[in-house]
Amino acid sequence: MNVEVETRIAAPRGAADVTIRVGGREVAKGQVPRTAVLGFTANDAFDVGTDSYSAVSLAYFDRAPFTFNGPIGKVHIKYLQ
Repeated sequence: MNVEVETRIAAPRGAADVTIRVGGREVAKGQVPRTAVLGFTANDAFDVGTDSYSAVSLAYFDRAPFTFNGPIGKVHIKYLQ
């Protein structure tokens, strides 16, 4: 099953329109009021099956690395410009 996250940013640090699709069907859409200058910090990573650096909230920080216990059959990442 494909999960797509489309992000359209009008200007650096400006608002972003985000659309999430699962299996080609739109399941969520909204606007992020302000975006960061960089997509990731120097110590962040793109993890699959675990998140070793960034908790959603500091309240969860002590539970890192947030390992997913289910099967991951395949991951395909495609960056669209």
